[in-house]
Amino acid sequence: MPFQALLEVKIMKIPRKNPSEDSDNKESNFEEINNTNRTYTRKTKNRGFTRIKRTSPPTAYASIININNSSQVHVGSQITYTILNGSEKTDEEPKIAETTAIKVLKGSISALTTDDLLFVATHMNVNWRDVARALKFSDGQIDQFHSEYKECGLKEVIYQFLLDWCQNEPKEATVGNLASLLWHHNQRDVVRRWSENL
Repeated sequence: MPFQALLEVKIMKIPRKNPSEDSDNKESNFEEINNTNRTYTRKTKNRGFTRIKRTSPPTAYASIININNSSQVHVGSQITYTILNGSEKTDEEPKIAETTAIKVLKGSISALTTDDLLFVATHMNVNWRDVARALKFSDGQIDQFHSEYKECGLKEVIYQFLLDWCQNEPKEATVGNLASLLWHHNQRDVVRRWSENL
């Protein structure tokens, strides 16, 4: 029997048999349609069964996420990415002039008190880790302070590493040394407030 092409794509039809040719044959004609993902075969004469043969779906999926014109992106439960444009500035403090009160504070040789440490811890900005590194704490030690005292707040974390520095380096732990260190590590607002508080 010759096949007739209905479409050149992927659909082919088998023509029906002439009933006068084979009257005793109860076989029916089949119609097959090939799709890109599936092959359907069904009986067309006595509607006895329908068979669907499917090819396996793709096993790997890829997610492509394109983020444009955003200032903060939060992915997952704990990871935060901050994306800055070239025109945006990072945490720069406004220009603070070195007054005579600041110079006196930076030149002081008096020992640090608990009140001094509390005041500094209260007013320190987000660059507190730079100050801890300047006091010769390793990143591991800084992380330990943070994980141990973070439930009490950032002020407590800062206070504890300053207290540890005072206890381990009593000769270096003076008002002048800490004020100078803060001044040179982007903590000028703390030094200004501290000098005004004296």
